[in-house]
Amino acid sequence: MGLTRRQNNSNGFKTFDIEGSKDGKTWVTLLKDQEMDREELESQIFPIQPQYLKQIKITMKDNFNNQASTHLAEIDVFGY
Repeated sequence: MGLTRRQNNSNGFKTFDIEGSKDGKTWVTLLKDQEMDREELESQIFPIQPQYLKQIKITMKDNFNNQASTHLAEIDVFGY
């Protein structure tokens, strides 16, 4: 899974969890307490085990500048 931070903006999200669901009701944690590289402008890859998922949820926990909001530019999900 690739995540790209929004460029030219310093309060992007810092740590996050990724969850997945096969039925849209039951969620399992795929990655926990991951951290974005604040300096990387390209997509950052966070590998998850190959599996069928109907939905993916990203929970952004905090950002780099302690602002009330944060953001994400792109989400890329790669199939196998």
